[in-house]
Amino acid sequence: MNAGRTKLTTIHLSNNNIRTGGGTFISNFLAKNPILENLHIKNNHLNDNDATNIANALKINTKLLCLNISGNDLSSDGWEALSKAVFDKTSLNSAADSNHNCTIDFPKTHNTYQEVKSMNGSHPDSDYTFVEDYVREKKIYNILSARNRSRSNVEHFEDVPFELFPDMVISIEEYSDYHTEVDTPDQDSRDVHPLSIVYEMCRYWDESLAVFESLSS
Repeated sequence: MNAGRTKLTTIHLSNNNIRTGGGTFISNFLAKNPILENLHIKNNHLNDNDATNIANALKINTKLLCLNISGNDLSSDGWEALSKAVFDKTSLNSAADSNHNCTIDFPKTHNTYQEVKSMNGSHPDSDYTFVEDYVREKKIYNILSARNRSRSNVEHFEDVPFELFPDMVISIEEYSDYHTEVDTPDQDSRDVHPLSIVYEMCRYWDESLAVFESLSS
């Protein structure tokens, strides 16, 4: 893998009884951000530690488009680590900084399977992925939608970096017309109508304005 890091775009290592034994050669390779676009390592014996190491590498890697890792010895902890690598919902900032390129074959039993599957692209066996900027906007919009249901967006504004506010506005605008272009992730049942988010910000305008003023100063 290291010898071919400047040439290989696809690697198939599925069904090879791979055990890393605590080694980090796969994650170290991915962290170097090689030109590799597709990595198929399904049906081996990788464990949660391997998944965590790979997830950390995906926070750096911007080239990998497909990671096929199903059929390994991963528990919910391992899948959760990979899930947070592609969509960390802890905050708007963490969501914006997630990996927006790589599609992972999450099991259907994983609690965020449909959510993360619809974000970065289609099935990992497909060659198609969404445009990175649109994926980023969709993740921001997903969090705004979730907070809108509890009317809690404004109270989180103080934790949002000032430079992220334009991205918030762009994400609302992007879905104001329910865009359906193939390179844009679609609306789903968990998303609220964009006007609902705008109404929330207007309803609590005094608080919103105070936050904007304090941030801009």
